[in-house]
Amino acid sequence: KMLKNQKGITLIALVITIIVLLILAGVSIAMLTGPNGLLTRAGDAQISSVEGRVRDAVAAAVSDARIRKYQDSDNIGDATGNITFADIETELKATMGTTDFTITKVTDNSFTVKDASGKKTLNGKTMTVTMSTAGAITSIVTQ
Repeated sequence: KMLKNQKGITLIALVITIIVLLILAGVSIAMLTGPNGLLTRAGDAQISSVEGRVRDAVAAAVSDARIRKYQDSDNIGDATGNITFADIETELKATMGTTDFTITKVTDNSFTVKDASGKKTLNGKTMTVTMSTAGAITSIVTQ
């Protein structure tokens, strides 16, 4: 008679509660760290942000290079010449910032962007940018 009046958690209820909590913890960890998890997507978003910065910096640097070529030429036709990395290097580095990134020439129309020493903006990856002779970006590959 005394046992019927006692109230409390049974062992089975406790085990079921622990199992439910373990399932919830497993799902949460998978959502955080999986291939489509929050951490992966945050890293991808960070790299996309840098890619946008590179695109903007290249566009501004190419515009400045075109203006310089026009100012240095006798006619407008001379200002439509090829744009190379050398034409945009100074402006590109000024816009991107040398404290955050290291920008290095690969060929006349391609360069790499890496994290500056101690920075983790690209998570240790290297972004290779290729431009057309007109100064337009033709590809950005991050590895």
